[in-house]
Amino acid sequence: MLNPGARLPTAVVSVLAAATMALTPSYAADPTWKMQSAFSLTVGQTAIVYAVRGKECTDEAPSYDSIRGQLPSTTLGSFTDGGTVQRESGRCALPNARAGQGGWVKARAIAFTASKTGSEILGFYSDRVAVTVK
Repeated sequence: MLNPGARLPTAVVSVLAAATMALTPSYAADPTWKMQSAFSLTVGQTAIVYAVRGKECTDEAPSYDSIRGQLPSTTLGSFTDGGTVQRESGRCALPNARAGQGGWVKARAIAFTASKTGSEILGFYSDRVAVTVK
């Protein structure tokens, strides 16, 4: 048991600070992201709906500004930068990977905030994502 007036060792304080920052909510709180073909959100809710990787498998995640103009148009909400994540990419599979298993690459997460009820199919590059807002 610690003495109430005792100071914690610097290493303990560093670990506690890192743990606190890790628990701070953010859109890209989970460093890995898996593609989903459909999302259901309520008005005001935000979720990462897509993640864009660079041209080469070893590239850093592209900046949000560099991909903003290529995002689909939607009447149901708006897109914002969701931060960087790791996503699986079929084109970046390791040579000895099992069939259907892609490689993990750095990507820019695309967050979507729902503002109007309805349904749309959004096209992100060659992928399609169905979004329903209730």
